[in-house]
Amino acid sequence: MQVAQDEQALQRVQRLQACVASRLGLRVEEWRLPQLAQMLDRRAHFGDLDDWLASLERASGRDKLHALADDLAVGEGYFFRSAEQLQLLPGLVEARGGRALRALCIGCGGGEEAYSLAIGLADISPDSLIEAIDISPLRLQQATAGCYGDWSMRSTPGSQRRRWFKRDTAFHLIAPELRHRVRFEQRNLCEADPAFWGASRYDLVLCRNLLMYLEPPAVERALQHIAQVLAAGGYLFLGRGEGLRGWTDVFTPRETAHASYFERSEVGVATPTRLQAGRLRPGPSPLWLRTGRDTVFELWRQGRLGQALHLADSLLIQDRSDSELLLAQVMLLLRAGRIQEAQRVGTRLLDQATTPAMGAAARFAKARGHELRGEHERAEENYVQAIKLDAGFALAHLRLAQLLQAQGAPDRAAEQQHLASGLVQFEDERRLLMLGEGQGRADLAALCVEAVPA
Repeated sequence: MQVAQDEQALQRVQRLQACVASRLGLRVEEWRLPQLAQMLDRRAHFGDLDDWLASLERASGRDKLHALADDLAVGEGYFFRSAEQLQLLPGLVEARGGRALRALCIGCGGGEEAYSLAIGLADISPDSLIEAIDISPLRLQQATAGCYGDWSMRSTPGSQRRRWFKRDTAFHLIAPELRHRVRFEQRNLCEADPAFWGASRYDLVLCRNLLMYLEPPAVERALQHIAQVLAAGGYLFLGRGEGLRGWTDVFTPRETAHASYFERSEVGVATPTRLQAGRLRPGPSPLWLRTGRDTVFELWRQGRLGQALHLADSLLIQDRSDSELLLAQVMLLLRAGRIQEAQRVGTRLLDQATTPAMGAAARFAKARGHELRGEHERAEENYVQAIKLDAGFALAHLRLAQLLQAQGAPDRAAEQQHLASGLVQFEDERRLLMLGEGQGRADLAALCVEAVPA
């Protein structure tokens, strides 16, 4: 009986995998199958799984299928991620006779890339139109809100922070005049829509670090669409290391002292050349040959947070007693904006923490969740509890200081800031990685000094 149930569960996972590949174009690799199993387990509480899968496979299940993209998204965005490509914008504006550009940002995620482009064009082509699309409804909500944490800001120059963002407690809010320059819309790059993928609509297309996650037939459709909407002489920005060799002949690779890009050829039709699977994306990373906890943190150090979260999820299915891995899962969920889920995991972490250091870290994670929900009093209580458990917890002192300063308590904030500045040099490396939100020891030390009220 158990064998039959296991076989049925596997068939459903494979069915969902095939549906995601054929309908969304997304490639779900073997290591991510436990994630699909989790999704099916959660869905089982709301009705018959076979009926639900059948609805996904029909055209009428389009909205349900798009909602899955919230869980399947792998990328992690931040501002000025590929700042070197922004240096190419003046040349493109000049080539277009100085007129306002039309730009399309594909796979825009939480909006960081599209807003970075708007900032890059603000002084050289302020009337440019930027359209941004993504398949994930949740990410588009985040993009429209224009509200970001420190992790998204980690590569943003101070001058740009002051000009285009407003600090609000734990968040950075996009200035209204910048938000109005970007229009967000839910759309699948691989889905046919002649009205949208019209001829030569854009001077610039950004499609960074997306094609590598698509199945080969989806890559072909995507490149056809991009070639259709990009005007002759227009620029295509891909991610670092991504190439188009063997896929299509309508984009010419260009290289400058600043960055590389692709130019839409004056001639050529938008028909892909012979399919050569694997040309676009690198071979399997050796990281996937190791699936232990250390791999999660190695992915984290590389900034591959979506992949780190998926691997942590898979490992915790096998062993839920690993407190450090649970802490990583909580913080990665917070980074992904899945706050309610993070708080549930955080409660379990708090219950099973067996050392003062882990208890303090669990309280810190709980406080961050409350901050992100705007529950400042509860956040303060948990930061205080974290410090009681571990008085040398520099990050807790620093976060508490920032919270107090935003709440109008400068004297208490200065006291906590002073403590943080003396302790940050001794903070544990692993704790910095998980709780520092992308800021290294030097960045945090500078923040300790910068945030002290005058």
